[in-house]
Amino acid sequence: MTPDRWERIKSIYHDALEMNSTEQSSYLDHACSGDSDLRREVDSLIAANNNAGDFIISTALKDAAKIMVADAPQSIIGRKVGNYQVVSLLGSGGMGDVYLAKDLKLGREVAIKTVPPAFAEDSERLRRLENEARAAASLNHPNIATLYSVEETDGLLFITMEHIDGQPMRELITPGGLHLDAFLNWFTQLADALMHAHEKGVIHRDIKPSNILITQSGVPKILDFGLARINRSEVEGLKAVETMSLTGEGVILGTPAYMSPEQAEGKEVDHRSDIFSFGVLMYEALTGRKPFLGDSYAAMISSILKESPVSVAELRSGLPSMLVRLIKRCLSKSRQHRYQTMREVRTVLEEVKAEYEANPPDISYSSLFKNFRTTRGRPRYLIPAIVTCALLLAAAAAGWMGRSWFNTRDAVPVSMVVNTPPGVQPFFTEALLSPDGRMIAFSGIQHEVRQIYLRPIDNFEAQPVSGTEGGREPFFSPDSQWLAFFLEDGSLKKVPVTGGPALTVSDPFPTFGSADWGEGDVIVSTGSSGLFTVSAGNDKPRQLTKLDLSRKERLHRYPKVLPGGKQVLFTIVGETNAQAAVASLSDGSVRILEDLGSASYTRYLQSGHVVFARGKELMVAPFDLGGLKLKGNPVPILSGVYFMANLHFSTNGTLLYLPDTVMNNNTVMWVDRSGHATPVLSRAGNYRSPKISPDGRRFAVQLGNDIWVYEFVTGRGLRLTFDGENQGPIWSPDGKTIAYSSNRNGFWGLYTVIVDQSAAPQLLLTRDQRIIPYAWNPRDSLLTVMYSMSATNTDIGFLKPGDTTPAPFLNSPFIEDTPRISNDGRWMVYFSNETGVVEVYVVSYPDGKEKVPISRGGGMYPVWSQNGTEVFYRRNTRVYSVPVETKGAFIAGTPRVLFEGRYLTGFDVSPDGSRFLMIKNDAGTLPSELHVIVNWAAGIDRWIANTKKSSRK
Repeated sequence: MTPDRWERIKSIYHDALEMNSTEQSSYLDHACSGDSDLRREVDSLIAANNNAGDFIISTALKDAAKIMVADAPQSIIGRKVGNYQVVSLLGSGGMGDVYLAKDLKLGREVAIKTVPPAFAEDSERLRRLENEARAAASLNHPNIATLYSVEETDGLLFITMEHIDGQPMRELITPGGLHLDAFLNWFTQLADALMHAHEKGVIHRDIKPSNILITQSGVPKILDFGLARINRSEVEGLKAVETMSLTGEGVILGTPAYMSPEQAEGKEVDHRSDIFSFGVLMYEALTGRKPFLGDSYAAMISSILKESPVSVAELRSGLPSMLVRLIKRCLSKSRQHRYQTMREVRTVLEEVKAEYEANPPDISYSSLFKNFRTTRGRPRYLIPAIVTCALLLAAAAAGWMGRSWFNTRDAVPVSMVVNTPPGVQPFFTEALLSPDGRMIAFSGIQHEVRQIYLRPIDNFEAQPVSGTEGGREPFFSPDSQWLAFFLEDGSLKKVPVTGGPALTVSDPFPTFGSADWGEGDVIVSTGSSGLFTVSAGNDKPRQLTKLDLSRKERLHRYPKVLPGGKQVLFTIVGETNAQAAVASLSDGSVRILEDLGSASYTRYLQSGHVVFARGKELMVAPFDLGGLKLKGNPVPILSGVYFMANLHFSTNGTLLYLPDTVMNNNTVMWVDRSGHATPVLSRAGNYRSPKISPDGRRFAVQLGNDIWVYEFVTGRGLRLTFDGENQGPIWSPDGKTIAYSSNRNGFWGLYTVIVDQSAAPQLLLTRDQRIIPYAWNPRDSLLTVMYSMSATNTDIGFLKPGDTTPAPFLNSPFIEDTPRISNDGRWMVYFSNETGVVEVYVVSYPDGKEKVPISRGGGMYPVWSQNGTEVFYRRNTRVYSVPVETKGAFIAGTPRVLFEGRYLTGFDVSPDGSRFLMIKNDAGTLPSELHVIVNWAAGIDRWIANTKKSSRK
């Protein structure tokens, strides 16, 4: 094997290691260019590396090199090279082999990196190498691998540098990302190192995880400073690299996934290119995935140049907002919009680190859930065994099945995941834990039948409970022997947990929601106008609390009867926040717990604490139950909680809650009328609300918090919004304008933007509450909008050009939503809960005199066919079609199921009605798993005490 051949193999191999399997295949096809022997050599190295597993630190190339290097003239193992005794091969890079050697003059270990003979034979190349190395050698920083010299002995050209005994960061980044304290520790140092280099005029140009080593003592070191410029272009030749350039005008230097846009275009780079790459590195280190994806080299470059990555906050909850903004700005396409110096980046990281250290999370809980996230990458068949063993150990250690809360204080918390049962669409927002901690109950749908499911906590099978057909919002009796639930008509039933005939508890509730069964057989339920209560002894429900509309209260939710059975703790949901409150069960008087601040799902623990959700965190504080006031400040104890936390505690200290869900794996799909789906875009993302343009050539969609327009044929995307949360795009009849809702200025407003971006977005109106456009009438150019009117309803109205408030069309005490106007402008379809069941209706427009029900047994999110002969709507996972006659009197036919699938609710129909533009997400729109922590109560007092100590430092 010739030296050039060996260098070529190594270079391709190292590039391929930075890519996923799909990207690798495309890249190798291109890089090997039909050379089957070359492809076979590289494939064998990659396979060896993949088979090495997590227990082998050294890469496959190191072992392969030991075999192949015997045939290569540059092998120097065992030789004395100048003043260095070569000991062993450490590894290989894109430029050359790296050896461990002993500096015989200074008595220290060094790393020797060989340089291909082509450099020594070309004076210009050699001069550039020496200049780059000289600049890098001027760097003196504890987080930069020191470059000592460029030397030539007996025709061998090599570089000597500091030997670092460490592990590449690439091998340390887990699927869930680095722990935040490790991230901040390492990246603050790395930012300081890059700042030092930039201020010395040295740019790295190839920042990536494999160029960062973490020493045995935990110190990060940046490798290959000053060498990136010559690594690929000089080793492979300019021509080879230029064939990979998108523009053909310059040379692309750097690893594709970590390139800045200017690098990707082959332009001249400055220190701000390193800032972009550093942003990519931070993104991957925190999330375990790269921000820019592509199934080929060209697709990767296109993604860097055109796509906006999903926010790290969407991929990982609980991150400091300052850190999220830092990464977003580092990843700006324009150099002018990034941070201009690494000094600025370092300053922000130091501020985040200082704040984090002043308010540290509970290490035991944080590490527990860090491991929780990483188990998702394990084979699914391993998880039950792992969790079973953990639960058995926990039960043996704490005896949690038969012991009280206070006897488990020294037990170790053990976590488990409850996944979706096969074939069941669960409603985990209704899940709860039995008071004795032995069972989990939730409602779910299987084969169009909704009922209650029960899962013993020490078993992995959830079974339907006989007698609960049609049941929803389940809750347990205080002794855990009965399971109560509501039917759709508000009837309250109960069955033994072992199953059996359903017994009627009381007359129907006018409205119902989450409920609790407390001491003395008192039951309290959420209602649309306040809390309702009833005795389990079969009597009529009575209203306990009423919404205080002067305080803009929207709902009273999540009731929990307090010990003693005389008061109920609940959440007041307002327009802008949520508060904890206590109501007397005798007279309904309400006391708001002002000292808790913003709080939802507030629960009182027998340990004398309250726990509640605030944002995506669980907070805990000592609480005086008699005085109904805090005895200390709330502190965060757990992060990564879904906004509907659904907290439940057992009397023995077990916690159930909903984890935050990340909607970053959505895929835009065409789905035909038989349910066959094909992808529209290759890249997954947090897509929502697709709308097809009138000419059928493009579609608008919400991606993250922004509105984008994509072409169907080319897949090219254009971002229309850049600030705030933007949603609900709709097209104007001529296809030139998009209307959407945004809070870009701190309040909700209705905007329009010209798709070619020839003018700035235009603000039409503002509101304190959300307003969403749904249709743009082709006949009179009126915008049809849905807007929140009061505490318990949304209404539908129209907006004329120049109006600053919508004119009401459908306004009632109920919900009216997703209005769509037929193409002839004579009919509006929408859904409403006016009967207590959400159904689809058509109403005549604009007089509103004629109304026809469309769905039967429930339906939502209706859409017209373009020719006006069909209405499509969703019901759970099914898509229905209803034939309609719109000429003269409106006539609706019988709904029929077209297909079934797990798609997000919003969808649109192609102009010819043959297929549907839908958003696919196998995880669904709600969390698809529950988190349970046995012995969660252990250590609460200790955690609060540690937090107080930290705050006094």
